[in-house]
Amino acid sequence: MNSQQAKDILLLYRPGVPEPDQPELAAALDLARRDPELKQWLQEHEATQQALRARFRAIPVPEGLREQILSERHAHLAAPKRRKAIMALTVAALALILMAVLFDFVRPHEDKSFANFQSRMIRTAARQYPKMDLEARDPDQIRNYLLQHQAHGDYVIPAALDRTARTGCALLQWQVKPVSMVCFHSSTNSAANIADLFLFIINRSDVPNAPAAAVPQFAQTNRMATASWSDKDKTYVLAGWVDESFLRRLF
Repeated sequence: MNSQQAKDILLLYRPGVPEPDQPELAAALDLARRDPELKQWLQEHEATQQALRARFRAIPVPEGLREQILSERHAHLAAPKRRKAIMALTVAALALILMAVLFDFVRPHEDKSFANFQSRMIRTAARQYPKMDLEARDPDQIRNYLLQHQAHGDYVIPAALDRTARTGCALLQWQVKPVSMVCFHSSTNSAANIADLFLFIINRSDVPNAPAAAVPQFAQTNRMATASWSDKDKTYVLAGWVDESFLRRLF
């Protein structure tokens, strides 16, 4: 079972509601306990269900509905047509309220977690020759281009990375938030001017659960080495077709 299959099964999961003995559900929940990204998705799903329950409980009972129910027989005998019209309007109003609640809470929510941001940026870097908006080696030219386009040109990076040759930059978006991509050429790649290191920069406040410290977190993802960290108001993800040991020497 992969993560997407587990999500399809867990969409029907309701926390706090007894579930029948279902091996697939048990397997999906077990995978969620072991997979950090799936675990966070499940927590958000459970929070949505709890919010939905709260909204249902908060729906006000239409004024006079209790009296109408208690006097149903009398109202039916005295004015059957009027009674039916009132009940029809009441049912229609409740249906509209329920539809509004369901639309607001059951529709899919975008995953705004740092794990999703990191995964999306790594997939961008994994493409062969990601498109650059500006091809340039001059660091100042790259910074000025980003600043002129209201992007993150005021980034601060380790000295060893700053000495690495640049090849250009690009303007990206994630969850409608601006992201800057700065491309580098490491000495490990024999092909001149071919970008093999990609630095992604975003406002720290735009990524929930971003790394809390300037000390980088290293990982190997999709055959790429990655380093992630935050410094002041920025969050950074560095991904490259290099060994993790090479990335560590840049910090």
